[in-house]
Amino acid sequence: MINIFITLLSMLWIGVLWRGRGGAFATMTGWNIGDTKARLICGFGIGLNAWLLTLIHGTLAAHCGTWLLPCWLMIPGVTLAIWLGDAIACWAQFQRMGQVGHWVDRPSWEASLLKSTPLTLDGLAYDVVGMSWAGLGCLTPAAAVLMVWCGGQAVLLALTGLAFGPVYLLFSHFVILPKWGQFADGRSWSEVFVGTLAIAPGLIAVWF
Repeated sequence: MINIFITLLSMLWIGVLWRGRGGAFATMTGWNIGDTKARLICGFGIGLNAWLLTLIHGTLAAHCGTWLLPCWLMIPGVTLAIWLGDAIACWAQFQRMGQVGHWVDRPSWEASLLKSTPLTLDGLAYDVVGMSWAGLGCLTPAAAVLMVWCGGQAVLLALTGLAFGPVYLLFSHFVILPKWGQFADGRSWSEVFVGTLAIAPGLIAVWF
């Protein structure tokens, strides 16, 4: 029962954090702190979540502070890794999810790779695959940091980045949620559920 509670709480927390870095913080408070600070705050929250999971499950208690680096170092490590991953990933041009007139032409490594595929620029599949690759690139640095403490199991976090595309598709085409204050409305709910249904499960899976 406690594991279910921890899982749900982590999913809610990371969903709010991810939406906050996506613009909800500035919208709700009127205080625009800029992309860099928003990413660092989000990364700190996710790093804190990772550290608390370590303490709660006690899976690394025999190693932390001995032959491995102290566990608390995963907080600044994940903070910087999320910031770096967010800077590496370029998903703006894929957020349209096939909708005509929403194309954002920005050079990115994802777009360069997609040129070698048969997918067309104006196609839904192009956006879903591009968003999934962006998710993979975004979470890989954090997974690399967590490998210091969790070993190869941390790869699970990076792989859940591939869920970015399907989650964005689901909440932009099939599950249309109403506006909730200044927090989210319409397509912006996709950012909440990327945190809840992609990042959080990947982070939690590392400890199970």
